[in-house]
Amino acid sequence: MKILFVVHQFLPRHAAGTEIYTFVLAKELQARGHEVRIFTTEIHPERPQYELGEREHEGLWIHEAVHNHAFDRFEAHYLDPRQEENFRKVLASFPPDLVHFQHLHLHSLGYIDEVHRRGLPMVYTLHEYILMCLRGGQLLRPDGGVCEAPDPGLCAACATFLPRPDAPPVPPPGPLERWAKRLLPKGLRSGIGGLFRREAAPPVPGNGEDPYVAAVSRRLVEVRRRLSKVDLFLSPSAFLRKLFLENRMMAPERILHSDNGFQIAHFHKVERVPSDRLRIGYIGTIAPYKGVHLLVEAFRDLDLPGIECRIYGDMRTFPDYGEELEAMERPSNLSFEGRFDNARIGEVLAGLDVLVVPSLWFENSPLTIHEAFLAGVPVLTADRGGMAELVEDGVHGLHFEMGNAADLARKIRRLLEEPGLLESLRGRFPKVKTIGEDTDLMEERYRILRDGGLPER
Repeated sequence: MKILFVVHQFLPRHAAGTEIYTFVLAKELQARGHEVRIFTTEIHPERPQYELGEREHEGLWIHEAVHNHAFDRFEAHYLDPRQEENFRKVLASFPPDLVHFQHLHLHSLGYIDEVHRRGLPMVYTLHEYILMCLRGGQLLRPDGGVCEAPDPGLCAACATFLPRPDAPPVPPPGPLERWAKRLLPKGLRSGIGGLFRREAAPPVPGNGEDPYVAAVSRRLVEVRRRLSKVDLFLSPSAFLRKLFLENRMMAPERILHSDNGFQIAHFHKVERVPSDRLRIGYIGTIAPYKGVHLLVEAFRDLDLPGIECRIYGDMRTFPDYGEELEAMERPSNLSFEGRFDNARIGEVLAGLDVLVVPSLWFENSPLTIHEAFLAGVPVLTADRGGMAELVEDGVHGLHFEMGNAADLARKIRRLLEEPGLLESLRGRFPKVKTIGEDTDLMEERYRILRDGGLPER
């Protein structure tokens, strides 16, 4: 089969769970004789938005559209005719037998219409909640509160990063601004930012109601209408599936709970590195919604000789947050280790006793939790969402109250001081689905959809 994957961003620059899963699934399908291509986006401030190019990554052919996270109008965040034109060009260049959406952020819901018009089957893997939550898909409010459902009144407060819905389009950045963003140092760019700041025309007079409330409501209607045309949704966690169904996003028979598959080769020869200290670690994206600061706060009360904390991740992904973390008061037994090649994941985990997943949002099916299980490392995680679903409290890890640094510190201290607890959490890890097993299922689903059926597993 000829299969087109659509994802918001991709390797090697972006290496979070969605990107890694998309890559390993594509490579496994390719190894089985299928022809697979990727359509993704990338930030290139020096180039005009929507410029379409091609590249190759480890044997995968990639169509890449420039998207500099600039939106000239509110609707462009989810319905973007210029990205749809790029999508049509990709479809013309590579006519697929099936389209598998991994992530539509920075793309357009209009892709679904394009595929439907061609009579092609569609699969959509739900990696987070962006179809319900336009602010990054984390269901997090600006004050840090967690949303249980899309509410236009609440969503409107989160939507103000987009242009006002009642204002004319914002002019696109010109060549001089793109040049400055690419070449000038960060401090100088911000210092002369006023030279390039683009303002939308004054809003059109209205009836006094918040225009964002109506715009968010329209977005939710459009999302549901487009999703009704998708043949099959895959939800890596039961929690996410339940939340999407409770909010009437799609029909129950069209969404299956099916966890992602994972590469296990990196863990075949993992040998634990002994230590006389309790080694706590974090591995992942250094982002505010990941709650890394909670771990720093927790360790302020854990400056003890028998414990240490290593935080792995790129501090430049969200540079402002990275700078905040580095400026925080922290004990000498906590260190920032930076990013590492994912091929070393088994080696890195072999040097840890406990992995902490302190996310402030519900998560779905975190890659790092599965990797910890494969390496035989217990997990200390927040007690909500897909994280809590994966980690059974007291069996192969512990839960702490989401967002509560003091409770996180208490659970770490318990691991340090309670005899036999850590050992009791090892050796009883759940089976992790391999990418081979996942691909077996995916091929079966693709064939059933191609033949006009609806997969049941």
